[in-house]
Amino acid sequence: MRVTLLYPLALALLATLSLANVVVDLTQTAKFDVSVGQDRPALVAFTAPWCGHCKKLHPIYEEVAAAYSSQPGRVLIANVNADENKELGKRHEIKGFPTIKYFPANSPTTESETYSGPRTVEALVAFIDGKVGTKGKVKQPPPPAVKHLTNADFKDVVYNPNANVLVEYYAPWCGHCKNLAPIYESVAQTFANDDDCVVAALDADAEAHRPIAQEAGIQSFPTLKFYPKGGKDAPEAYTGGRGEDDFINFLNGKCGTFRTKGGGLSELAGRLPSLDSLASRFYSASDDLAERTTILSEAKDFVTRSSASVNATEAKNAAAAYYLKVMDKINSDPSWLTKETNRIKALIEGSVSGAGALAGKKVDELKKKANVLAAFTKRNLSDRAKQAEEKAKKLKEEL
Repeated sequence: MRVTLLYPLALALLATLSLANVVVDLTQTAKFDVSVGQDRPALVAFTAPWCGHCKKLHPIYEEVAAAYSSQPGRVLIANVNADENKELGKRHEIKGFPTIKYFPANSPTTESETYSGPRTVEALVAFIDGKVGTKGKVKQPPPPAVKHLTNADFKDVVYNPNANVLVEYYAPWCGHCKNLAPIYESVAQTFANDDDCVVAALDADAEAHRPIAQEAGIQSFPTLKFYPKGGKDAPEAYTGGRGEDDFINFLNGKCGTFRTKGGGLSELAGRLPSLDSLASRFYSASDDLAERTTILSEAKDFVTRSSASVNATEAKNAAAAYYLKVMDKINSDPSWLTKETNRIKALIEGSVSGAGALAGKKVDELKKKANVLAAFTKRNLSDRAKQAEEKAKKLKEEL
């Protein structure tokens, strides 16, 4: 009679489990009984919602389940809220949270084994593989965005004349360094697409690195120093705040970038204030061909002068050339600006939503072009670009 009553429940549960390998909630006794000790082994965590260790286990346990997503039906990864179902917890002699138990396939649930190893994804997957004969695929975390230096590459990276480099000198045991680590990693991710704005770190307490730390005058941890292009022998001590926005603002001012938190670009990226003014004038003179010709000539003269300036860079020259291209295109086809703006907008939105497969630097390139196109129709952005340039210049003078 019991089997008859539970059969529909079992079918529904199996249908759910066949969709993907996820952590299954078996808090209800009926679900537990039709799932554990049946035709596949099970790893069950008995937890309580108020338990701090259980909260730490939760994301780890989710990754354990995901490790078997390509092998549906081989092993059951489940959770029981034993604080809610105290009778089920009592039946399996749960005396503390979390308690993880392994239940072999086709065996009485009384023949469980309590897991006593480390509560890490790797250790739990290894335990399951050893019991079941499977091979779980643990998702490897992405490599850190922070460039972790050694004595082998320190000089090559930090003294690269083509890169601005911020270096954190830290010690693994330092509490302030540990608190800074996730913030610093987020900052590094924000500037990951900027090859000339490097966020790096050195374990200055490691024996092999102490000569470097001594030469740099490091006396406490963490100590941060900025090594600018053209000023490697006189690095600047970073004394600003240690919030993510503090670091982003500092590096934007020093590197001449326009990064926003998360790695995007502001609407001022790729823009040249002097050409913004000419662009808005050019677009406004839509009914005056002679005026547009004059403005285009002014723009070409400016680009010629700026490209020969000591402050010229490859990025600035490319941006300047794009302004001229836009003017030529508008002259040939007045509707081009609208069509090109919509095309680039669609590409960027597709990439953000996951519908596109554009690399980060390609998205940056498109965003810069979109910003230049906007300069032709939004005169106020020209003023904002000038203000940002003046602010960055002032910040550089103060630091």
